[in-house]
Amino acid sequence: MDQELERRIDTLFDLGVIDSEVRDATKEAVEQLGQFGFPITEDALGMLATHLAMCFERAECNDIVPTIGTQIRDEISTNSHFEEAAHITKRVMDASNYVVPDAERWLVAAHVEALIERFGSRAGDTR
Repeated sequence: MDQELERRIDTLFDLGVIDSEVRDATKEAVEQLGQFGFPITEDALGMLATHLAMCFERAECNDIVPTIGTQIRDEISTNSHFEEAAHITKRVMDASNYVVPDAERWLVAAHVEALIERFGSRAGDTR
């Protein structure tokens, strides 16, 4: 993990936005994304790292995000990388200790689709 990405996650903790357990879970999730071939850098994963941190924090506080609309789901699920993104998202989310609602998983999958389009992935190597 590069220093800028680690600083982003640590800043969320330092400001009291997330607690230490969420900070650690976010760092672990980011490292796991690296196993799929994505660069573990601020440029590549900064926005997704913030989303994951907030997603885990909401799950910890039982603050549920409302469901996402059908139109958004259709857009995410018709992406050519959806199956691979869904697989990666499931692996990353299931490795955390948080029960993450489907709406959050869909939005994380959209981030992962963008990563696959930008960098490709090695999802087949990590099953």
